[in-house]
Formats: sequence, C-alpha cells, structure tokens
Amino acid sequence: MDYFIRLIKEKHNKDISKDNKALGKLRREYERGKRALSSQDEVRVEIESLFDGIGFSEPLTRARFEELNMELFKMTMGRVKKALKDAGLKKTDIHEIVLVGGSTRIPKIRQLLKDFFDGKEPSKGIHPDEAVAYGAAVQGGLLSGEKTKDILLFDVEIEKLVEEREEKDRIDARKRLERYIYNMRSTMNNIEKLTYTVDLIDEKVDYKLKMDLKDREKFDNTLKEAVEWLNANQNANTKV
Repeated sequence: MDYFIRLIKEKHNKDISKDNKALGKLRREYERGKRALSSQDEVRVEIESLFDGIGFSEPLTRARFEELNMELFKMTMGRVKKALKDAGLKKTDIHEIVLVGGSTRIPKIRQLLKDFFDGKEPSKGIHPDEAVAYGAAVQGGLLSGEKTKDILLFDVEIEKLVEEREEKDRIDARKRLERYIYNMRSTMNNIEKLTYTVDLIDEKVDYKLKMDLKDREKFDNTLKEAVEWLNANQNANTKV
C-alpha cells in the first residue's frame, strides 16, 4: 500500500493517504493482485476511477512484491524461531510443517520456511483458513471453560488426519517389504541360472553358480517367513 501511495504521488502529485474512499479502493484491488501473485508472476493493479476522476493502472511482479515485503517476511521467520525456542525444540525435531492463515499462501514465505527447515516441504493437506477458524473455536471454548461437541469434533478431525498419515506410512512400508522379498527371490533365481566360462589349456569349461543346498533352504525359509509374517500382520505399524 505504501509503495502504491508513493507511486500515485509521484505520477499525479496527489496524496491519497488521508482519503479513506480512495484507500479502500486501492486496498481491495491490491489484495486481489496479491492473491493472484500466489500463482502468477505478474499482475496489473488497475482502478478505473481512484480519485478526482483519475484512474490508476500499474503492473506488479512477484519479484517486486517480495522485495517490498522482505522485512515482513523476515519478521515471520523470527516468530518461527521464537516459537521453537519457547517450546524447547530444534528444527530437526519438527516432523511436519502445517501452515495456517492467508499469508502462508505467499510462495516466498513457503520458500523461506522450506529453506529454514533444510528442504522439508510444508504440508498442503490442511486448508489454512479452516485451520484458523477451528483454532479460534477451540481457543474460545477453552477460555470460556466450556467443552462443546464442535470442539470435540475438531479433536476428532485432528485424530483422523493422524490416522490417515499412519495408514499411508503403513501401506507404503508393506509395499517396500513385499518388493524387497520379491527382488531377493528373483535375484537368487537369476544368479543360479548364470554360467561363466573358464579357459583351460586345451578346452573351455562352463560352470554354473550353485548355492549350497542348506544355504538355499535357509534363504528360502527366511523369505517364506517374511511373507507369512506380512500376511499375519496386516495392521502392523511402521514403528519398531
């Protein structure tokens, strides 16, 4: 807003900083442009009649937007660092980054968070505005000393997310183990089919690779036990 107010003053020699109507128009159009920059590299902030019949039209790139607001973005990261310090946690202790609030849609903020947490991508599975609304409802209930059904339901909306994540991890781990067993069995079968040639003085002799019978039985039994364990423990979790 300050940037555009200065720009208008330079171009039209008009100061709209005290004109609430003009400021309201500019703020609405700027907010629209700011949201668009979350998915576009450039927008045009355009108002047909801003003040005294004068229109306003200026491009705004994402790079310029980020430059103008960098100090604010840095302040955001300062709060992240303070939250970790107050909680007695290191950034390596954080398993998942959940973003709430409209500003977390800004690509630069997401990038700063990703860089701060050493490349960990912020979660996109929770709607940021809904999270704010639910959080406010929970806090209001706690402050009033009441435990409503809606707040209990919210606690259940949290439990469901955790369960879904654990279920996905469990299925992925099972698939990896099944794939490993299959690959090991396939590799062993292929090895035993291989032959290699030895050049002797007057002839060539082909040799087949062969595993000792007892070792092969032990190998097959181990794979069989792994398959049986998988079948008998369909709901096993990934934690050892």
